[in-house]
Amino acid sequence: MDKRGFTSFKRRVGISTGMFLRVRGEDTVRIPPYLLGEDFDRVLAVMAKMRLEGSVQALDMEDIEEEERKVLLVQLLDLEPVGDPFLVHGDGAVYQRVRYEALAFGVRREEVVEGEVVEITKRGRFQGAIVRIGPLNAYLSSSNILDDRLNIDVKGQMIVGRETKKVLKKDDQVRARVVYVKIDESRPYRSVVGLDMRTPGLGALKWLQEERRKKK
Repeated sequence: MDKRGFTSFKRRVGISTGMFLRVRGEDTVRIPPYLLGEDFDRVLAVMAKMRLEGSVQALDMEDIEEEERKVLLVQLLDLEPVGDPFLVHGDGAVYQRVRYEALAFGVRREEVVEGEVVEITKRGRFQGAIVRIGPLNAYLSSSNILDDRLNIDVKGQMIVGRETKKVLKKDDQVRARVVYVKIDESRPYRSVVGLDMRTPGLGALKWLQEERRKKK
């Protein structure tokens, strides 16, 4: 099994903050020369953590689109050396093959997620809200917030519907549908996840609570 050969264990219950799952894989960890005098197991754990956490890997799941197989490794849970350390010609470092288990995060198109608005912004062509889902920031464009004309107040960190008078602010909790996923393997935290919440049952949680209250 190479570093892209994962076994996944998924737990998905209704609405989520994205897909958290446990994955297993193998990789090779480099131990630099200046650390060779230290405790090997401790150094191996530190270097494996630095190499793996925050990296993007692909699940071995042929039933979903290639882009949606990519997950972000969030936390290393278990680490086991495989075989003996070895050298590479011309490099003073030591290399160790490892087998690991990690907590990973991924999202799929059409999945309904909940997250927190962390910013109201206008950046180039994008204007709308940045929503935190799991370890990633997702983009909620103004055109995907409400079927209404909107006033976007970046200074006040709020978006207001002109007709509905609905207000979306920084720190609000929202429920939205994933409409676009593009994972950046070289710079994972610049990945692009697009959201939409115009469908009934989606929106700021405070809007949904108010709608339920009015129906009683």
